Amino acid sequence: DWNTWSIPQGALKISADGSISLSRAEKNINAVANARDFNHIMKGSRDPVPGGIRVVGSGLASADNVIDGREDTWWEPVQEDRLAIWWIEVDLGRMVLAKKIKLTFPDTLGVRPFRNFSLYVNDGMRATSAKDVFQFTRVGRTTEPNEERTVEYTLQTVEQASATGDYLATGDTLDFAMVQYVRFVSEEHHPGAALAEIEVTAIGDN
Repeated sequence: DWNTWSIPQGALKISADGSISLSRAEKNINAVANARDFNHIMKGSRDPVPGGIRVVGSGLASADNVIDGREDTWWEPVQEDRLAIWWIEVDLGRMVLAKKIKLTFPDTLGVRPFRNFSLYVNDGMRATSAKDVFQFTRVGRTTEPNEERTVEYTLQTVEQASATGDYLATGDTLDFAMVQYVRFVSEEHHPGAALAEIEVTAIGDN
């Protein structure tokens, strides 16, 4: 009988004995961890596409390691490849309100943190409606050679209000940004460069 009711999808759990309870909604989730649980439509594809690794320039065989939740595995671009294709892109499967992005690098077994790199995001909006062409915004970059194992970038959105008049707020800074795609781009070619994890902390379950 409960199934005949109008219930927000995912809000309630109905057990076999007919009892009903609320589903748990977590705060401050890592949106990368369950990216593959979400599907969306891409241009030129009949079937929905799951989140995960969207594209990678070099090192395809190890690309999934940046979203497996483990710090002892990593993505490593091919040393012989040119710097222009030393990049990787993660699809969260849906747009989330992201508070920060954390990069974790390995420093063992001959692999080292990337020394110089940039981090870009996109909210899922296409630059043109006819193709899967996305315009990215840079949210972080190195200003000096990196030697840290973890690097975090906090995200913000500056809202420009259209209201005018006395005593009205004309803008606001929000402590999150809309994110669906995350692109990591190396800006230096050096031996052993590797990335272990990309984590996106979102406000909570959507």
